[in-house]
Amino acid sequence: MEIRSKTIIYSKSKRKEPKHRESAIQERLQKLDYLICNNLDLSKQTSDEFEEGKKIEGIFEKKGKEAIFRSKSRWVETGEKPTRYFFSLL
Repeated sequence: MEIRSKTIIYSKSKRKEPKHRESAIQERLQKLDYLICNNLDLSKQTSDEFEEGKKIEGIFEKKGKEAIFRSKSRWVETGEKPTRYFFSLL
């Protein structure tokens, strides 16, 4: 029981880290986008930082893979069961 409670706490903290990083990156991108769109700061550094921040796609790819994995596992658990028709095909 103790191991289970420790692992739950660990996994929750491990899961929160990327979420915080993603929200910080998105917040920063919104600020930079506002600055660039309103011509408040058009420096090279700002545009480079904006382009660097757009590399958040790696986080979205990881989320997509996780969603695919979860859907596959749900399908295996609750999906269609093999019927006599499929067994007779062999």
